[in-house]
Amino acid sequence: MSVPNTIKVDVHIWTLDVSDAELAALERLLCADERTRAARFFHRQDAARWTVSRGRMRQALGAATASDPACLIFAEEPHGRPTMSCGDSALSFNLSHSGALGCLALCWQARVGVDIEQTRSLNEDEMNWPLSAAERSVLATCSRAAKTDRFFRFWTLKEAFMKADGRGASLPTDSFDIGWSDAGDARLLQLHDQPEAPAQWRFSEHSPLPDYHAALAAKTDGHAVSVAWHDIC
Repeated sequence: MSVPNTIKVDVHIWTLDVSDAELAALERLLCADERTRAARFFHRQDAARWTVSRGRMRQALGAATASDPACLIFAEEPHGRPTMSCGDSALSFNLSHSGALGCLALCWQARVGVDIEQTRSLNEDEMNWPLSAAERSVLATCSRAAKTDRFFRFWTLKEAFMKADGRGASLPTDSFDIGWSDAGDARLLQLHDQPEAPAQWRFSEHSPLPDYHAALAAKTDGHAVSVAWHDIC
C-alpha cells in the first residue's frame, strides 16, 4: 500500500451519557464477552459509559469497513492492544474514555494511539512518577496554576504514544521523552535505544472541553499528519 505525503487521521469524540433507549440500542451491538465485562463494573454509570464507548466504537468501525457493527470480531496483540480479526485489518484504530467523554482514532495509512483525560487535582508525587527526568524538569519550571495543565498534556501524549507503539503499560514511562517545538508542536524527543524514532512519529493535541485534554500519536515514518478532531456527538 502506498503512503501519501500527508497521512489523514480522524478522531471522533462522543458524550458517554445517553438516554436509556440509546444505551439499550448500543448494548445490543456488544458481544457476550463485552456484556460480561460491563456487568463487572460496581457503579452503574461506569458500566453504562463503558458500554456506550464500545457501542460507538463498533458503529464507527462498521461504517468505516462497511460491516455490521454487531458482527465485528476483535483480537488482541501481545500487550493487549485491540485489533479487528475480521473486516479490513488495514484500518488502525484506538479507543479511549475518561469521565463523560470517549474518543476513537481511525487511520488507514499509519498506526495510531489516542488518549483522553478529564483533568483533576493531583499532588506532586502523582504528577512526577509517570514522567521522565527531562519531563519532570520541564514541569518544575511551571507555575502552580499551570502545572496541572502541563502534566495532563504530557500524560495524554505519553499514553497515546504508548498505545500506538503497541507495548502499552509494559513500556517504561521514563524510557522516552515528550516535548514541544519552538512553534508549540508536540514531538517525541527520544526513545531509549531507538535514535531513529523521533523522526517517525507525529502528534496532535486537542481540548474538547475546558477540563479535558486529548492527544493523538501516529507512526508516520516521517510523513506529515492531518488530524480531524470531530467534536462532540
